[in-house]
Amino acid sequence: MAYAEVVDVAALLPAVQAGGTWYAPLTYAQLNAIGTSISAEIDATLAGCGFTTPVTSPASALTYLGAVESWGWAAAIQRSRYRDQHAANVESAWKFWQDKYTGALKTLCAWANGTLGAANVHLPSSYWTVNPDEDPYLGANVEPDITTKVVW
Repeated sequence: MAYAEVVDVAALLPAVQAGGTWYAPLTYAQLNAIGTSISAEIDATLAGCGFTTPVTSPASALTYLGAVESWGWAAAIQRSRYRDQHAANVESAWKFWQDKYTGALKTLCAWANGTLGAANVHLPSSYWTVNPDEDPYLGANVEPDITTKVVW
């Protein structure tokens, strides 16, 4: 499922030149293929965390996932746009979007746990919740001997 639309990505990138397209040198078909692969990467990341994909609710989750997908699209478009150029700002033209996208992917599981609810609930536990009927063996030297004697 695509979380972002082409118009979402168009808002992030300027046209290459007056009368040019914002996604040049890519074709519209290539643009949609990039979007499909980025959406699949987001779904695979979420599925790896134990969530059902594609995400269909809540609306706030769809908004955020749309932004993440747009960042990935913008990085891919900028990279294709400047791949053969070697000027001072060329690297930053795509790296800004790439860093936003990869940073969001790295934190996607933690974000989803907070937004979508935990996929795998891990309740806090201790020795007592696991073994409620027995005392733990703590060993002979659990507490140090406290004395007032000073050894010289």
